[in-house]
Amino acid sequence: MLAHSLGGGTGSGLGSRLVQELRDEHPRAYLLASSIAPFGAGELPLAAYNGTLALATLQEHSDAVLLFDNASLMSRLRDTAAAAAAAA
Repeated sequence: MLAHSLGGGTGSGLGSRLVQELRDEHPRAYLLASSIAPFGAGELPLAAYNGTLALATLQEHSDAVLLFDNASLMSRLRDTAAAAAAAA
């Protein structure tokens, strides 16, 4: 299982390359990529392109891709933290 971000060059580029290398080294192993998409407003100007190209590579070389939205994850974390604070 690979967990990485799709927004920056390190997460999307290195993550995609790592999936390719793992597939080449272990062709029969199951490979799951857990990827976090960048914010919609864009942290980086090229984040959408990085994410799109990385997803294409991940889809080709991994068995499954779990795609999470950064904004949704942040919202859930805030809600969970608020509920925990209210319960305490």
